[in-house]
Amino acid sequence: MRVISKIAAFILGSVFFLSGILKLMDPLGTSLIVSSYLSFLHLSFLQFASGLLACIFPLVECILGSAMILGVFRKPTGIAVLALQVFFTLLTLLLVIFNPQMDCGCFGEAIHLTHTQSFIKNLILLALWALAFLPLRKETPAPRKSKFIGFALVGVSVLLFLLYSSLSLPLIDFTPLKSGVELYSESEFDGEDFDFAAIESPTGEEISVMDSQGEYADSVLTEGKVLAISVYELSKVKPKTWQKISSLVSEASSLGYSPVLLLSSSVAQAQSAVSDNLLGISYFCDKKTLMTLNRSNAGVSYISDGLITAKWSRHSLPDSQDLESIAAEDAADVILSRSQPASLKLQCFLLYVFAVMLLL
Repeated sequence: MRVISKIAAFILGSVFFLSGILKLMDPLGTSLIVSSYLSFLHLSFLQFASGLLACIFPLVECILGSAMILGVFRKPTGIAVLALQVFFTLLTLLLVIFNPQMDCGCFGEAIHLTHTQSFIKNLILLALWALAFLPLRKETPAPRKSKFIGFALVGVSVLLFLLYSSLSLPLIDFTPLKSGVELYSESEFDGEDFDFAAIESPTGEEISVMDSQGEYADSVLTEGKVLAISVYELSKVKPKTWQKISSLVSEASSLGYSPVLLLSSSVAQAQSAVSDNLLGISYFCDKKTLMTLNRSNAGVSYISDGLITAKWSRHSLPDSQDLESIAAEDAADVILSRSQPASLKLQCFLLYVFAVMLLL
């Protein structure tokens, strides 16, 4: 029976830990999921804290998951996991009944489950909890001291992972506008001439870009070598960042790129905040679309003839050497060369933390 209990605790702990890591890898995306839950629960007054909650909940998942795998703090961990599982099982049941279209967000953007699937998953996890923890008061051997050292190492590692994710783009982009997705233009809309970009993705995402006159101008993203700077929170961009963007626009233009500044603000707000040299390349787009295109506020995306090819956060904007080398490469080669190292980083991190949890 002890073997079954340990296996159940390992499976349950792994689900909790991986669920937390996938959310921490994309803090902004997780905050959008938290925001939708707050709206559903009529707790919109807490929307200001959605970013903080998007960090706290996944951290709790990772801590509880590592505690289950390592076998430390058994009783408090069991009580906390049961409380969370019961809460989310009931919440998922409510969503199945009242809002079946809403994404559950259990594993961030990585895995999309319907609420029915999520409800069934939660019932299975409750069964695993029963196998792992019942009875809560049964005597178990005290964990070795090395287990507590491993727990501390994993905790510190997860916090560093969150810090890294907060300052950079997700190691793996699971959004509908990830690198490798192609944008294309169509010129017919209800019998009249409009120009809009549709996204070739399973979710059918669409982008609508307008110029300062309110005219559709989506073709600016699909023609030539486009360097799109997406700003979804205009008020949060600091003067130093604007200086870097201005320099980037000048360098990109000299290398044959077509720089485009995408804003989610009004024209009036843009005119008061954006310098004249950037105002001429400014276009306006939906805020959520800009967040999907690039998770970093004032982040940069390279779109080669409609193919999303590379992305940078505002903390690591490309220099002229990067731009020159990327412009000379085939877009498919750029996508491959940039995605493999990022994926390898995530794999190495997971290998490290699981090695710590299983070997100590």
